[in-house]
Amino acid sequence: MSNYQIPKLIPAFSSKGNVFLNFNDKIISDNYILINKLEKYLFNTYLISAYDIYYGFMPDNLMDFPLANTIMIDSGGYEILNSYDICENYKYNYKIYPWDENKMLEIYKKIYNNEISQFSQLIFSTYDINTNLTEQISKACILKQMFPNSIIDFLIKLPNNIYSLSDFIINSISEPLNFRLIGFTEKELGLTLREKLLTLIKIKNYFEQMNWIVDIHIFGGLEPNILILYFLAGATVFDGLSWQKVRYSENSTLHNPKYYMINQSEIDNKFWMLVDNLNQLELIENKLEKYLKNNDMKNTRNKLMNILKNENLFIEQILEQMGGL
Repeated sequence: MSNYQIPKLIPAFSSKGNVFLNFNDKIISDNYILINKLEKYLFNTYLISAYDIYYGFMPDNLMDFPLANTIMIDSGGYEILNSYDICENYKYNYKIYPWDENKMLEIYKKIYNNEISQFSQLIFSTYDINTNLTEQISKACILKQMFPNSIIDFLIKLPNNIYSLSDFIINSISEPLNFRLIGFTEKELGLTLREKLLTLIKIKNYFEQMNWIVDIHIFGGLEPNILILYFLAGATVFDGLSWQKVRYSENSTLHNPKYYMINQSEIDNKFWMLVDNLNQLELIENKLEKYLKNNDMKNTRNKLMNILKNENLFIEQILEQMGGL
């Protein structure tokens, strides 16, 4: 258990699925305003997209960003996808601008060479490419060489003609890779939550068999009950946008009349929901840290795998049977 690192719950910011505003003669995401208003609450970590910085949907003056302990910069792959997170409200009239690896690297270099890197640990994710693992590893290694003082989050993507992530990993990786953090998109883990959990358990067990001590990051997996299940299955790092859409404490939306203050704008109401959700994430992370210290995670995965033999369970039933969280 001493080899495990404290899990990180990373609140993400993105222009996609959010409101666009006219501000000082330019179009920005509402996240542009919110990330500044939330500065004192984002002292631990958060995620921003290279795509949003490049196109000015988020501040292009890097010192306008909160100085958190850790800042993750995502490759921008999510913003150019045609698919949306299930919880997103604003799915229409979203224009996708040209994006490629060179634009991503332009932003990465700008951030890495900025004084913000002196105050915050930077994490850069690899560019989304659905190709063979050899090419993906090569590109990830180039990032490590370009940004030696940062952490590279190696996002492993399924090639277009392969459908099983666990089989792809087992057939492609025969020895530990020189990365301390690797990621998978929640979508590519499987079609159902049960399949996603079993895939994650299989991959984590395989890594441990080869003595590869690595944190697994689930991109898009920040919903509280689901992230707890992913944690029990072997992941330790999570990010997502659900914290901007749903009030975690009672699983209610931003527009729930019970919480909506009639004398404040939508963006102000959203701000207070985000503050509440950040507090909830801190409580959850503390619980996960405590669980790591007091439990053998291999036994935890075995227990979860046995529970998942029953295909007709609700999330609540699984959590009750697992106990401890």
